[in-house]
Amino acid sequence: IKVENREAQQVDRIMPNDIDSERSVLGAILLNNECINIVYEKIKNSEYFYRTNNREIYDAMCTLLKADTPIDMVTLSSELIKRGMLENVGGITYLTELTGTVPSVANVEHYVDIVVEKYKLRRLISDLGKSVSECREEYADGHVPADGPICWRSGAEASGRAAAGTSGCGQNGR
Repeated sequence: IKVENREAQQVDRIMPNDIDSERSVLGAILLNNECINIVYEKIKNSEYFYRTNNREIYDAMCTLLKADTPIDMVTLSSELIKRGMLENVGGITYLTELTGTVPSVANVEHYVDIVVEKYKLRRLISDLGKSVSECREEYADGHVPADGPICWRSGAEASGRAAAGTSGCGQNGR
């Protein structure tokens, strides 16, 4: 496979996500207000959600939480209407579906852990993709150090940098 083909395939790939877990987290909150406290401990903002509509719904839920307003179908739909987002998220139909897709409210923490794990994987993939781009840009002129660019060296070394949050590119990793 040519390099261009591999790059095109990577762009078309769907990032890690678990829509059922996202829906279960949101549905559990609608079914039991106490769930928002469990969820909010680990999911501080809507970026953790993969789908845009789920992000919007969680944003609205957080607004209600911060206003000390109970979260239910009425208050949530009202907040989404106020934002002009109710139809964009799927309307009352989608909100109603959320409550019907929760296998068990008791397992909300497990669903949250899945959502968080998928978010972290998306961040890692994104960060590593940026590192690869930086390496390509840095060595685009064809001049490569005798021992090769830092980002092309041992996989273990690269994995350590990814875990540490450094790219390893540019100025020999400094």
